[in-house]
Amino acid sequence: MDYSKVLEFIYGLQKHGVKLGLERIRLIAGLLGNPHNSYSSVHIAGTNGKGSVSAIICSIINSAGFKTGLFTSPHILSFTERIRVDKAEITEQEVIQYAHNIRHVLEKNRIEGTTFFEFVTALAMLYFADRSVQCGVFETGMGGRLDATNILNPEVSVITRIGLDHQEFLGETLAKIAFEKAGIIKPNIPVVCSCQLQDAMDVLSKRAQLLNAPMYIYGRDFSARLNDSSLKGISFDFTGPLNIENLFLPLSGNHQSENAATAIMCCCLYLAKLFSQRELEGIIRKGLADTVWPGRLQFLSGKPQILIDGAHNPEAAQSLAFFIKSHLSMGKIIFVIGIMSDKDAPGILNNLLPLADKTIFASPKYDRAASPNSLLEIARKIGFDNAETATSIKEALHRAFSLCNSTFSDYKLINVPLSDNLDPHEPLIVITGSFYVLGEALEAMGAVSALGNLRETMSAHYQ
Repeated sequence: MDYSKVLEFIYGLQKHGVKLGLERIRLIAGLLGNPHNSYSSVHIAGTNGKGSVSAIICSIINSAGFKTGLFTSPHILSFTERIRVDKAEITEQEVIQYAHNIRHVLEKNRIEGTTFFEFVTALAMLYFADRSVQCGVFETGMGGRLDATNILNPEVSVITRIGLDHQEFLGETLAKIAFEKAGIIKPNIPVVCSCQLQDAMDVLSKRAQLLNAPMYIYGRDFSARLNDSSLKGISFDFTGPLNIENLFLPLSGNHQSENAATAIMCCCLYLAKLFSQRELEGIIRKGLADTVWPGRLQFLSGKPQILIDGAHNPEAAQSLAFFIKSHLSMGKIIFVIGIMSDKDAPGILNNLLPLADKTIFASPKYDRAASPNSLLEIARKIGFDNAETATSIKEALHRAFSLCNSTFSDYKLINVPLSDNLDPHEPLIVITGSFYVLGEALEAMGAVSALGNLRETMSAHYQ
């Protein structure tokens, strides 16, 4: 079976929809020999920042000399982005091999109804075991309590900032959503927590106390002080179990200092017994500097100037807007925006549209995407008329390029270092609203995508 057929099978599992509970993933893992028990792990849940925190943790642990696996979702361009060992993506041939083996086990044991996320989680767990990783860093798909990754017994649990997102699955209130995220907290296992609103913190603290799980909270037990923020990244000081000055993280945005501090605190707990404080400082410094995490305030080289960011909820859109206002003084800013229909579109647009000279709404090729006309109607209701629609992401890019006096067909996606400053006299195109939008935009601009049109539905994400 070739790669395209394998991915069609994996994504075809979405037909099984939402199935709450961990019984099936436990059964599948057991039939595979419980591969997740062959290595230590770190488990991360949250609404905003969990991807960045996961990537930073993985990079720091890897810099300590440990073979490290990273499991995240969704992907931007290719399915293989989801599963990495020492920052190298699983190969397409390996996906074929592991999918075939797991499918054989399921059919042999007459296990039916396996969901997309259960299958992919099992694949990652088995792949990490076979690759002899020493630490697996797992990001939840959604929630935590009933997420397929929650069969892990981690060394450290991490909960990033919690906000109102996926309410149709996790609950309508912050407290209910926090209850689902708190489900990854395990008895006597330390939990590291980013800054939270009080309703969320009350739930998390109560759960940790109930399970006798030591809790380390940003702003109380550890913190970061931002020194400098530029287009190339941030410089900050960390205060906690050890104090480190002038750390550099090559991820842009002031909010990344809190994400980095959360990751550092986790790694201090994971590595403290193995290294001296001096050694640990060097490990942390190198791991931060080596972190790579695309699709978050990422600039693309070439003309016109392009910024991509997966701002998929109001809090993420607020961070994007703050970054633009703080760092970019452009002559013209043009937004290309696509948003999923289950997201808080007014909340996202209220943050972004005041910065736009022009906004072009478009939908990625995805059945859960909000229609461009519905987004245009929302924009007009909240007082913004400088917007229009396009029939596709590619058409929106053509229109955005023409507004910048450029030709889309002439654009070359070049991987070269970004200069410290963008040209304030040149326009800027900002592509945002969803990681699915980023994937289609990058593919349209020449990035290589392997069946990027295949995406998971939200129901397949919640286990």
